[in-house]
Order: sequence, then C-alpha cells, then structure tokens
Amino acid sequence: MEALTIKQYIDAINRTEDIVNKPKHYMLMDGLEVRDVLAALLMKMTTENIPSSVLFESDYVQMMQYLMRFMDKNGKQDLEKARWYLDKMINAYD
Repeated sequence: MEALTIKQYIDAINRTEDIVNKPKHYMLMDGLEVRDVLAALLMKMTTENIPSSVLFESDYVQMMQYLMRFMDKNGKQDLEKARWYLDKMINAYD
C-alpha cells in the first residue's frame, strides 16, 4: 500500500469530518457537542447564587471551551488559555 501525501491525508479527513457544522474538536463524544454542555452549565449558573455579569459568563464559557477541547486541539496551550480566563473569574470575586 502506497503512503499518502500530507495533502491526501488532509483531504481524506475533510471528507469524513464536517469541519463547519461538527468539527471534531467541538464534539465531546458522538451526539454531544461542547455547545450543549455550555448551555447546560450557563443554565445552572443562572439558578445558583453565583455573582454573574455578561463578562463573567463570557470568561466562563471561554474557559470551559478550552478545557473541553484541549485534547483534540492545542493541548497545553489551550490549558494555559483556560487558566487565563479562570484567573479573570477569580479576580471578579474580589
């Protein structure tokens, strides 16, 4: 069997993955998207006694996105980005 070129490999991935509507790094598992989890977490935040603002919620969403997709996207860099947003959230409590 002949080895694939990088272009052939990328083309094969793009044919099997819907990179616009369901990119792999936004799918936690079959049928469960990061977006679904975020919606549930934000709903819970509104029912709990958590100090909140649009910016706090935005930081939370960004942090959680990085945490949920670091394994399929940018690894350590995404964890560092999540920590940056977490620090902003912690400072909002001061």
